[in-house]
Amino acid sequence: MNKDQAQNNELAAIVLAAGAARRFGKPKQLEPWPPGSGQSLVERAVRLTLEAFDGPVFVVLGNQRTAVQTILETKFTPERVIPVYNPRWEEGQGYSVAAGVRAVRQAYPAVSGIMIMLTDQPRLKKQTLAALVERFLELGEEGKDRILFPVFEGKRGNPAIFGQAFLEELTRLEGDVGGRVLVRKYPTTILEVPVSDPAIHEDADTPEELAKLLEEPG
Repeated sequence: MNKDQAQNNELAAIVLAAGAARRFGKPKQLEPWPPGSGQSLVERAVRLTLEAFDGPVFVVLGNQRTAVQTILETKFTPERVIPVYNPRWEEGQGYSVAAGVRAVRQAYPAVSGIMIMLTDQPRLKKQTLAALVERFLELGEEGKDRILFPVFEGKRGNPAIFGQAFLEELTRLEGDVGGRVLVRKYPTTILEVPVSDPAIHEDADTPEELAKLLEEPG
């Protein structure tokens, strides 16, 4: 897919892979999943996103920038996967979201929405992402004014899609403030998408939590 084709897409994705992972004690985005597979968490997140939709995937880098970029360059095509460096990665996730959204808007000014992906949900299903994307595209113009979340057993999770109307505010995020601040600010814009995927609630912040995911039913 060349850039002209990608510009016709209504949706782009951001994978947040810049974090310091202080609680994890080592670069979480480089952890293998499953253990011994040779596939890192960041590779798994990017691959899952690519399989779920046809748009461009921007990967925000920071901690272990060179190692992560090497994975992207060796495993994926530059036409689909675009690295974005966040120089303020140590200061919180808000700066990574802002850097990713700015990069998307610069490359594709007419983008209708952005899906924000984490790297520490290794059991997330492709069908979950596809359901979110499908629902967003079904909304057409209305989707630009919506925030979409997957819902399992009545509880929202990640990833989320933010329509065009919210992108400017996302570029101004700072510190550890993520997109949830807009969720609190604009509650009536939220659209919940039911999914059969408990992994939307998972968030492995420590090696123990990541290892536990191998033992629990998915």
